[in-house]
Amino acid sequence: MQISIEGVDGVINALQNLVSGGKIQNALAMAGEVVRADAVMNCPSPDSTGRLKGSITSTVEGNSAVIGTNSEYALII
Repeated sequence: MQISIEGVDGVINALQNLVSGGKIQNALAMAGEVVRADAVMNCPSPDSTGRLKGSITSTVEGNSAVIGTNSEYALII
């Protein structure tokens, strides 16, 4: 039995272009910003300063978008 697959080189090249061109990181950054904006809109603000909403950030770390805050009282709210 012999199996032959054609076009694998093209698929591999396309995937390498996605990774090396930074397109994945750009897409992650854009998606992370959408999630961050949604988190800000849904964040209750117990004070008038807006400190908690202003502390929500989005960053790309490797192949992940990380959305979070460094606010000490974020878990309480």
